[in-house]
Amino acid sequence: MISSIFLILGSLIVVTPQSTLTPDELHLTTSEVVKIHARLQDRVGQQIEISGHSESLGILDQVTLPLLDRNLDSPFLELGLKKSESGWTIFHFHGLLKSASVLEAVQERRNSILKGGDSSLTHLLEKFLLRESRVQDQAKLWISFQPEDHVAKLAWLKLGSNFFSGKSVLKETIEKFGLADMALKSDLYPYGQQWISEQDFLEFSGLMRVGDNILPIARVELSKLAHSDLAQLINVSRREPNSSDIRQGTRRKQVRLAWGDPRDVEWIRFENHFLEDWSYKDKSVRMIDGRVFGLHIETQR
Repeated sequence: MISSIFLILGSLIVVTPQSTLTPDELHLTTSEVVKIHARLQDRVGQQIEISGHSESLGILDQVTLPLLDRNLDSPFLELGLKKSESGWTIFHFHGLLKSASVLEAVQERRNSILKGGDSSLTHLLEKFLLRESRVQDQAKLWISFQPEDHVAKLAWLKLGSNFFSGKSVLKETIEKFGLADMALKSDLYPYGQQWISEQDFLEFSGLMRVGDNILPIARVELSKLAHSDLAQLINVSRREPNSSDIRQGTRRKQVRLAWGDPRDVEWIRFENHFLEDWSYKDKSVRMIDGRVFGLHIETQR
Protein backbone atom coordinates (compact mmCIF):
# COMPACT_ATOMS: atom_id res chain seq x y z
CA MET A 1 0.00 0.00 0.00
CA ILE A 2 1.36 3.37 -0.95
CA SER A 3 1.52 5.62 2.07
CA SER A 4 0.42 9.25 1.92
CA ILE A 5 3.14 11.78 2.66
CA PHE A 6 2.42 15.38 3.60
CA LEU A 7 5.29 17.87 3.67
CA ILE A 8 4.39 21.18 5.24
CA LEU A 9 6.49 23.98 3.80
CA GLY A 10 5.38 27.30 5.24
CA SER A 11 1.71 27.58 4.34
CA LEU A 12 1.94 25.32 1.26
CA ILE A 13 1.13 21.61 1.06
CA VAL A 14 3.08 19.33 -1.25
CA VAL A 15 1.23 16.07 -1.85
CA THR A 16 1.70 12.89 -3.78
CA PRO A 17 -1.04 12.05 -6.30
CA GLN A 18 -2.23 9.32 -3.87
CA SER A 19 -2.77 11.79 -1.00
CA THR A 20 -6.33 12.65 -0.03
CA LEU A 21 -7.24 16.26 0.77
CA THR A 22 -10.33 18.09 1.91
CA PRO A 23 -11.79 20.64 -0.52
CA ASP A 24 -10.78 23.37 1.93
CA GLU A 25 -7.11 22.65 1.19
CA LEU A 26 -7.25 22.91 -2.60
CA HIS A 27 -6.19 26.55 -2.62
CA LEU A 28 -2.98 25.62 -0.76
CA THR A 29 -1.70 22.58 -2.59
CA THR A 30 1.13 22.91 -5.11
CA SER A 31 0.40 19.50 -6.64
CA GLU A 32 -1.34 19.34 -10.01
CA VAL A 33 -2.97 15.96 -9.31
CA VAL A 34 -4.82 15.26 -6.06
CA LYS A 35 -7.49 13.04 -4.59
CA ILE A 36 -10.24 14.61 -2.47
CA HIS A 37 -13.27 13.58 -0.45
CA ALA A 38 -16.15 15.97 -1.08
CA ARG A 39 -19.90 16.32 -1.07
CA LEU A 40 -21.65 17.41 -4.23
CA GLN A 41 -23.47 20.74 -3.91
CA ASP A 42 -24.74 21.43 -7.41
CA ARG A 43 -24.14 20.77 -11.08
CA VAL A 44 -24.80 22.96 -14.08
CA GLY A 45 -23.69 21.31 -17.31
CA GLN A 46 -20.00 20.51 -16.96
CA GLN A 47 -19.51 22.70 -13.91
CA ILE A 48 -19.54 20.98 -10.52
CA GLU A 49 -19.87 22.71 -7.16
CA ILE A 50 -18.61 20.97 -4.05
CA SER A 51 -18.86 21.92 -0.40
CA GLY A 52 -15.78 23.71 0.92
CA HIS A 53 -14.43 25.08 -2.36
CA SER A 54 -15.61 28.41 -3.74
CA GLU A 55 -14.77 27.77 -7.40
CA SER A 56 -16.59 25.34 -9.68
CA LEU A 57 -14.82 22.21 -10.89
CA GLY A 58 -14.79 21.04 -14.49
CA ILE A 59 -15.45 17.40 -15.34
CA LEU A 60 -14.31 15.22 -18.22
CA ASP A 61 -17.03 13.90 -20.53
CA GLN A 62 -16.24 10.27 -19.73
CA VAL A 63 -16.64 10.75 -15.95
CA THR A 64 -20.08 9.93 -14.53
CA LEU A 65 -21.10 11.03 -11.04
CA PRO A 66 -24.02 9.50 -9.12
CA LEU A 67 -27.10 11.52 -8.27
CA LEU A 68 -27.15 12.11 -4.51
CA ASP A 69 -29.32 13.93 -2.01
CA ARG A 70 -27.48 17.04 -0.85
CA ASN A 71 -27.54 16.56 2.91
CA LEU A 72 -25.20 15.75 5.78
CA ASP A 73 -26.11 12.07 5.70
CA SER A 74 -25.13 11.62 2.05
CA PRO A 75 -21.87 9.78 1.31
CA PHE A 76 -18.70 11.50 0.19
CA LEU A 77 -17.42 11.27 -3.35
CA GLU A 78 -13.81 10.28 -3.77
CA LEU A 79 -12.59 12.28 -6.75
CA GLY A 80 -9.38 12.53 -8.71
CA LEU A 81 -8.61 16.14 -9.71
CA LYS A 82 -6.13 17.62 -12.13
CA LYS A 83 -5.16 21.29 -12.12
CA SER A 84 -4.85 23.44 -15.23
CA GLU A 85 -4.80 27.16 -16.00
CA SER A 86 -8.61 27.20 -15.97
CA GLY A 87 -8.84 25.52 -12.55
CA TRP A 88 -9.49 22.03 -11.20
CA THR A 89 -11.06 19.29 -13.33
CA ILE A 90 -12.50 15.96 -12.20
CA PHE A 91 -10.76 13.27 -14.25
CA HIS A 92 -11.77 10.22 -12.21
CA PHE A 93 -14.56 9.13 -9.86
CA HIS A 94 -13.17 6.53 -7.47
CA GLY A 95 -16.40 5.75 -5.63
CA LEU A 96 -18.53 6.58 -2.60
CA LEU A 97 -17.43 6.60 1.03
CA LYS A 98 -19.55 6.58 4.16
CA SER A 99 -19.69 9.91 5.93
CA ALA A 100 -18.58 8.49 9.27
CA SER A 101 -15.40 6.94 7.85
CA VAL A 102 -14.34 10.17 6.12
CA LEU A 103 -14.96 12.31 9.20
CA GLU A 104 -13.06 9.86 11.38
CA ALA A 105 -10.08 9.89 9.01
CA VAL A 106 -9.98 13.69 8.87
CA GLN A 107 -10.27 13.87 12.67
CA GLU A 108 -7.29 11.55 13.02
CA ARG A 109 -5.30 13.59 10.52
CA ARG A 110 -6.21 16.79 12.36
CA ASN A 111 -5.00 15.33 15.66
CA SER A 112 -1.74 14.17 14.08
CA ILE A 113 -1.02 17.53 12.45
CA LEU A 114 -1.92 19.36 15.66
CA LYS A 115 0.98 17.64 17.41
CA GLY A 116 3.29 19.13 14.80
CA GLY A 117 2.11 22.64 15.58
CA ASP A 118 0.67 23.62 12.16
CA SER A 119 -2.31 25.63 13.38
CA SER A 120 -3.25 27.00 9.93
CA LEU A 121 -3.75 23.55 8.43
CA THR A 122 -5.44 22.34 11.60
CA HIS A 123 -7.90 25.22 11.28
CA LEU A 124 -8.86 24.15 7.74
CA LEU A 125 -9.49 20.59 8.84
CA GLU A 126 -11.59 21.78 11.79
CA LYS A 127 -13.64 23.91 9.42
CA PHE A 128 -14.25 20.84 7.24
CA LEU A 129 -15.23 18.71 10.24
CA LEU A 130 -17.68 21.28 11.58
CA ARG A 131 -19.31 21.90 8.21
CA GLU A 132 -19.70 18.24 7.32
CA SER A 133 -20.78 16.94 10.74
CA ARG A 134 -24.37 16.60 11.85
CA VAL A 135 -25.85 19.83 13.20
CA GLN A 136 -26.47 18.28 16.62
CA ASP A 137 -22.78 17.36 16.88
CA GLN A 138 -21.27 20.67 15.79
CA ALA A 139 -21.31 22.62 19.07
CA LYS A 140 -19.66 19.87 21.10
CA LEU A 141 -17.10 19.32 18.34
CA TRP A 142 -16.19 23.02 18.18
CA ILE A 143 -15.73 23.28 21.95
CA SER A 144 -13.45 20.22 21.84
CA PHE A 145 -11.20 22.07 19.36
CA GLN A 146 -10.40 24.90 21.82
CA PRO A 147 -6.60 25.43 21.71
CA GLU A 148 -4.27 26.75 24.38
CA ASP A 149 -2.23 28.95 22.06
CA HIS A 150 -3.37 32.59 22.04
CA VAL A 151 -3.19 33.13 18.26
CA ALA A 152 -4.84 29.79 17.53
CA LYS A 153 -7.61 30.63 19.98
CA LEU A 154 -8.41 33.83 18.05
CA ALA A 155 -8.88 31.75 14.88
CA TRP A 156 -10.93 29.20 16.84
CA LEU A 157 -13.32 31.91 18.08
CA LYS A 158 -13.72 33.28 14.56
CA LEU A 159 -14.45 29.78 13.29
CA GLY A 160 -17.10 29.42 15.97
CA SER A 161 -18.74 32.67 14.90
CA ASN A 162 -19.05 31.33 11.34
CA PHE A 163 -21.19 28.45 12.60
CA PHE A 164 -22.82 29.76 15.77
CA SER A 165 -23.34 33.49 15.21
CA GLY A 166 -26.22 34.65 17.42
CA LYS A 167 -26.57 31.22 19.07
CA SER A 168 -26.44 30.50 22.77
CA VAL A 169 -23.47 28.11 22.53
CA LEU A 170 -21.22 30.95 21.33
CA LYS A 171 -22.34 33.29 24.10
CA GLU A 172 -22.12 30.63 26.81
CA THR A 173 -18.64 29.50 25.74
CA ILE A 174 -17.30 33.07 25.66
CA GLU A 175 -18.74 33.75 29.12
CA LYS A 176 -17.68 30.42 30.63
CA PHE A 177 -14.01 30.83 29.64
CA GLY A 178 -13.81 34.63 30.00
CA LEU A 179 -13.09 35.21 26.31
CA ALA A 180 -14.90 38.51 25.71
CA ASP A 181 -11.72 40.50 24.98
CA MET A 182 -10.42 37.81 22.65
CA ALA A 183 -13.81 37.61 20.91
CA LEU A 184 -13.62 41.31 20.09
CA LYS A 185 -10.12 40.82 18.67
CA SER A 186 -11.50 37.95 16.56
CA ASP A 187 -14.02 40.30 14.89
CA LEU A 188 -17.00 39.05 16.90
CA TYR A 189 -19.56 41.62 18.00
CA PRO A 190 -21.87 41.75 21.05
CA TYR A 191 -25.37 42.23 19.66
CA GLY A 192 -28.22 42.40 22.14
CA GLN A 193 -27.75 39.42 24.44
CA GLN A 194 -25.71 37.43 21.90
CA TRP A 195 -22.40 37.43 20.06
CA ILE A 196 -22.47 37.55 16.27
CA SER A 197 -19.98 37.25 13.43
CA GLU A 198 -18.55 40.22 11.57
CA GLN A 199 -20.51 39.22 8.48
CA ASP A 200 -23.81 39.25 10.36
CA PHE A 201 -22.95 42.52 12.11
CA LEU A 202 -22.17 44.22 8.80
CA GLU A 203 -25.33 42.82 7.21
CA PHE A 204 -27.49 44.06 10.09
CA SER A 205 -25.79 47.47 9.69
CA GLY A 206 -26.33 47.61 5.92
CA LEU A 207 -22.61 47.20 5.25
CA MET A 208 -20.34 44.66 3.59
CA ARG A 209 -16.60 44.04 3.34
CA VAL A 210 -15.00 44.54 -0.07
CA GLY A 211 -11.31 43.69 0.13
CA ASP A 212 -9.91 45.75 2.99
CA ASN A 213 -12.79 48.24 2.87
CA ILE A 214 -16.20 48.24 4.55
CA LEU A 215 -18.83 49.90 2.37
CA PRO A 216 -22.61 50.40 2.39
CA ILE A 217 -24.32 47.48 0.63
CA ALA A 218 -26.39 49.86 -1.50
CA ARG A 219 -23.26 51.57 -2.82
CA VAL A 220 -21.65 48.24 -3.70
CA GLU A 221 -24.79 47.13 -5.51
CA LEU A 222 -24.97 50.41 -7.46
CA SER A 223 -21.37 49.90 -8.56
CA LYS A 224 -22.07 46.34 -9.70
CA LEU A 225 -25.13 47.47 -11.68
CA ALA A 226 -23.20 50.27 -13.33
CA HIS A 227 -20.33 48.01 -14.33
CA SER A 228 -22.54 45.21 -15.62
CA ASP A 229 -25.40 46.97 -17.44
CA LEU A 230 -25.01 50.75 -17.61
CA ALA A 231 -26.67 51.09 -21.01
CA GLN A 232 -29.78 49.21 -19.83
CA LEU A 233 -30.06 51.38 -16.70
CA ILE A 234 -29.96 54.53 -18.82
CA ASN A 235 -32.47 53.10 -21.29
CA VAL A 236 -35.16 52.19 -18.73
CA SER A 237 -34.68 55.45 -16.83
CA ARG A 238 -35.58 57.45 -19.96
CA ARG A 239 -39.02 55.93 -20.28
CA GLU A 240 -41.86 58.42 -19.97
CA PRO A 241 -44.21 57.25 -17.18
CA ASN A 242 -47.90 57.42 -18.11
CA SER A 243 -49.15 57.93 -14.55
CA SER A 244 -48.26 59.71 -11.33
CA ASP A 245 -47.09 56.46 -9.70
CA ILE A 246 -43.39 56.06 -9.00
CA ARG A 247 -41.97 53.85 -11.74
CA GLN A 248 -39.12 53.65 -14.23
CA GLY A 249 -38.55 57.07 -15.73
CA THR A 250 -40.00 59.06 -12.83
CA ARG A 251 -37.90 62.11 -12.00
CA ARG A 252 -36.20 62.74 -8.67
CA LYS A 253 -38.44 65.72 -7.85
CA GLN A 254 -41.58 63.61 -8.29
CA VAL A 255 -40.17 60.90 -6.02
CA ARG A 256 -39.60 63.43 -3.26
CA LEU A 257 -43.06 64.96 -3.67
CA ALA A 258 -44.71 61.52 -3.50
CA TRP A 259 -42.61 59.81 -0.83
CA GLY A 260 -40.91 62.64 1.02
CA ASP A 261 -37.26 62.81 2.01
CA PRO A 262 -35.50 59.43 2.19
CA ARG A 263 -34.09 58.02 5.43
CA ASP A 264 -30.76 57.19 3.80
CA VAL A 265 -29.07 58.10 0.53
CA GLU A 266 -26.12 56.36 -1.11
CA TRP A 267 -24.61 57.47 -4.41
CA ILE A 268 -21.73 56.86 -6.81
CA ARG A 269 -20.37 58.50 -9.96
CA PHE A 270 -19.61 56.22 -12.88
CA GLU A 271 -18.49 57.33 -16.35
CA ASN A 272 -20.02 60.82 -15.92
CA HIS A 273 -23.28 59.36 -14.63
CA PHE A 274 -24.74 59.89 -11.15
CA LEU A 275 -26.41 56.87 -9.54
CA GLU A 276 -28.41 57.08 -6.31
CA ASP A 277 -30.14 54.76 -3.88
CA TRP A 278 -32.87 56.34 -1.73
CA SER A 279 -34.17 54.15 1.07
CA TYR A 280 -37.36 54.64 3.06
CA LYS A 281 -38.90 52.62 5.90
CA ASP A 282 -40.51 49.99 3.65
CA LYS A 283 -39.27 50.81 0.17
CA SER A 284 -36.33 52.04 -1.85
CA VAL A 285 -35.76 53.60 -5.23
CA ARG A 286 -32.71 53.78 -7.47
CA MET A 287 -32.00 56.51 -9.98
CA ILE A 288 -29.48 57.40 -12.63
CA ASP A 289 -28.99 61.03 -13.63
CA GLY A 290 -32.10 61.99 -11.67
CA ARG A 291 -34.52 59.41 -13.11
CA VAL A 292 -35.75 56.12 -11.67
CA PHE A 293 -34.46 52.85 -13.09
CA GLY A 294 -35.50 50.53 -10.24
CA LEU A 295 -37.60 50.40 -7.10
CA HIS A 296 -38.44 47.94 -4.35
CA ILE A 297 -41.50 48.01 -2.12
CA GLU A 298 -41.83 45.55 0.78
CA THR A 299 -45.14 43.71 0.90
CA GLN A 300 -47.00 43.15 4.13
CA ARG A 301 -47.59 39.51 5.14
